[in-house]
Amino acid sequence: MHKVMEESTKLLRCRARVAVEGPVNVADRTEGVIEAATDCRDALMALASLPGAPPELQAMSRPELIELCRDGVESLAESLTVFVDEAHEALDDNGGSQHIA
Repeated sequence: MHKVMEESTKLLRCRARVAVEGPVNVADRTEGVIEAATDCRDALMALASLPGAPPELQAMSRPELIELCRDGVESLAESLTVFVDEAHEALDDNGGSQHIA
């Protein structure tokens, strides 16, 4: 769980960097990535019975949380694909001259 929290923090830092450096259309795609990653983290926190897990998740059964986590991982993969595609397109449009985190 410690590693998940560490990686979530890194992801938020990367999102902030993309928001500042742009381009805007790429920065906008970070929202789905962050939402999916947060959903995964919250489900894992509830599975591990850690303080800070959302109360509605704490009330769920273990199988429900596992399914929620599985859905979150799939959503995260899809969001990352959209983000990467948007970033590649932005690089191509700008001749590769714009740095994207």
